[in-house]
Amino acid sequence: MTSFPLQSRDYVPEIPDSQMEECIMNFEKSPCKDIFSSCINLLHEYLRGSPFREYQESMYFDRFLQWKSLERLAVTKDTFRQYRVLGKGGFGEVCACQVRATGKMYACKKLEKKRIKKRKGESMALNEKQILEKVNSRFVVNLAYAYETKDALCLVLTIMNGGDLKFHIYNMGNPGFEEERVVFYAAEICCGLEHLHQEGIVYRDLKPENILLDDDASCLGETDHCCCPTCVPKR
Repeated sequence: MTSFPLQSRDYVPEIPDSQMEECIMNFEKSPCKDIFSSCINLLHEYLRGSPFREYQESMYFDRFLQWKSLERLAVTKDTFRQYRVLGKGGFGEVCACQVRATGKMYACKKLEKKRIKKRKGESMALNEKQILEKVNSRFVVNLAYAYETKDALCLVLTIMNGGDLKFHIYNMGNPGFEEERVVFYAAEICCGLEHLHQEGIVYRDLKPENILLDDDASCLGETDHCCCPTCVPKR
């Protein structure tokens, strides 16, 4: 681990060199996610001053306030434009959707109420929503919105356009991956699982079909939480 040199455009003068040296020493002794916490606190302290006052006087702050006002509006089916079906599951289908106000794309998972009732899956559907509300990781498909219609419960999730891992293994050239790519994907899967475990969630359905890739096939997201997780007490 190295720090940015003084002449680098990414150099942050508000964090003293002594603090960076301490971070490097801690990283070599015992690497963990809290290594940079002291640097982050110093940076936050700096940003609370003149940078934040300048931000409040800029057009970006006005846009932020407009966005926050949109956030307070009730989420309904009219919040989104619905597009093509991406896939189908046991309780319904998944389709692409777009937020009308922002243009951002998501995947809308529709859980049909009739199917849920027929299969006695009420607790399963509720469990999936509660788990998705707890999850916040770039390596796990995240919940952005949730709403219901007369016929379905709708979970609006991160959209992953790269297809699933099984498709890439068997249908993209020769079957399988080179070792470097395997290591990369394995590391991302471990990061996703670690986040779930930190939230007291046991993932019981890890398979290539449930691993989705983004547009450039560089980031993985674990999905399908309705039939596989079990919540356990956090220690």
